[in-house]
Amino acid sequence: MKITNHGNLDHSCCTVIKLNNVHIMLDCAANVGSLTPYLPFSALQIPRLDDLPPHHDLPDILKRTHGNTVLVNTSLHLVPPKNVDVSIIDAILISNSSQLTALPYIVTHPEFRGRVYATEPCVALGKLALIAICKYMEQCPTKRPKVDMSTIPSHVHPIFKTKTRLEEIYTAENIDACFSKITPVRYNEELELFGLVECVSIPAGHTIGSANWIIRAGDYKVSYVSSSSKLTNTTLQMDVMSLANPDVLIMSNLSLNPTFSPDNMLSEVCNMVISTVKLGGNVLVPCHASGVVLGLLEWLVENLTKSNLSDVPIFIVSPVADAAIAHPDIYGEWLNETKRSKIYIPELPFKHAQLIKSKRIFHFQQRS
Repeated sequence: MKITNHGNLDHSCCTVIKLNNVHIMLDCAANVGSLTPYLPFSALQIPRLDDLPPHHDLPDILKRTHGNTVLVNTSLHLVPPKNVDVSIIDAILISNSSQLTALPYIVTHPEFRGRVYATEPCVALGKLALIAICKYMEQCPTKRPKVDMSTIPSHVHPIFKTKTRLEEIYTAENIDACFSKITPVRYNEELELFGLVECVSIPAGHTIGSANWIIRAGDYKVSYVSSSSKLTNTTLQMDVMSLANPDVLIMSNLSLNPTFSPDNMLSEVCNMVISTVKLGGNVLVPCHASGVVLGLLEWLVENLTKSNLSDVPIFIVSPVADAAIAHPDIYGEWLNETKRSKIYIPELPFKHAQLIKSKRIFHFQQRS
């Protein structure tokens, strides 16, 4: 067996294993941190962004903020997995919706002939996240100039030291073409690759549809553990026993604080929100429109209600807000027993629709 890491040593995981002469890619994430040095996209004309002074190196492309941060005024670029020979990849296994951000670069490559597998919620939520990026750019009233990325000075941001690995962000057409080639799978569904390798996804307990993978070649067992959690949340509980006694254990996205409980941080966030609102302020929470944040909405509403702040509205602003709110209710079978049991009452697993109807939550595609 051979293991090759093609990730970027952050949370953008991409590992290729060769087992029984079958090449399997485990996750396919891009370094989304590479999006930080670009001038923000906005659906509105914002004078303070338009009027930023130019940087002397590239006056038409580089803008200087009042804090002397340098921003790049061009289309977004990502750092995809490095040195991947797509022609040899037989299958790609995706663990969760945050680990497929580089998938369009690989799957739409003319030399790619492999198969892609992920759980149904992972496919849907992952696609929403990528579409959101495209829609943010489409809404921008000012078109960004095309730039030869090799001309961007390395002092602007560390990613510009690796200019050859920068890829322009994909289009909506690229995303559709990519996701049309993904085969949705269920937990514990056995996948055979050429009669040589068997793959099975099992619950990871992280987000809706998140999975760890067990890969077997005869009696040889590989366990792949990505973002996982044994904490109580809305998803199916993490299956630990099935991962036991492997010949090889591959782990990615490890927590830097494995003993840290998020409960204290959630309480701290809640206290900050409540104290700010009581003082007449507003709270802005930059986050993804889908994923863990939707599970926290009910928790936030409940705590605001307990503090006699039931009249405080929550606004979700995202190009994919409508779909992001609806999806968790669609995938009832992927939720824990408490949430899943509500389907048979019948009742929606989450209270998002009810909270929208009662005007506690409002969702918009863009800020107006």
